[in-house]
Amino acid sequence: MKRIIIAALSTIFIIGIAAAQPPKGQHHQKQGRHNEQIKHRRGQMAKHLNLSEEQKKQARSIGENYRKQVTALKKNDNITMGEYKKQMASLQKDRKTKMEALLTSEQKAKIAESKQKMQEHAQIRGAARLEKMKINLGLKEDQVAKIKKQQESFRTKAQAIRGNESLSREEKKEQMKSLAKEQKDNFKSILTKEQQEKLESKKNEFRNKRTEVK
Repeated sequence: MKRIIIAALSTIFIIGIAAAQPPKGQHHQKQGRHNEQIKHRRGQMAKHLNLSEEQKKQARSIGENYRKQVTALKKNDNITMGEYKKQMASLQKDRKTKMEALLTSEQKAKIAESKQKMQEHAQIRGAARLEKMKINLGLKEDQVAKIKKQQESFRTKAQAIRGNESLSREEKKEQMKSLAKEQKDNFKSILTKEQQEKLESKKNEFRNKRTEVK
């Protein structure tokens, strides 16, 4: 599992650093901000890993070759959807393996360390949000226990999806989307009708404040 995590992270960061191309066409403002945030994080990781010019050059080459293969695959109308997904997953796995091979042991260790810190910070933020929710919605202890159990189940399922090498990036995205909806529905089932109304009111209040800032 540790190797899978390192491989996935190395692919994400290096592709963004050295091989990614700017998105074409018009995008929503929200997507634009999201892309900028990802670009910034990848730039920070590149600096943290201290990638050599040769590593960047090789990463660009791998990325360009991958995009050519994906373009050719998308133009192939003589294969089934199942075969398309299978080949896409294979291309993505091959790119990930090649990107991982570019990193030194020290760089892989840095990525693993960053991943661990991200997980720890996420758990701290999650605990803080739950405590705040407990106060704002008046959650009972049994509700808090159920939510914590649900969150742990979500993390386990999410890790299984991300670590499944047989799935393409698109399939992982779809499964994560379904998992998020499942978590949302399960969370609502724990709340009383009054608590759900309070939660929706808080969300609307937050949206209005964001609109005023803009």
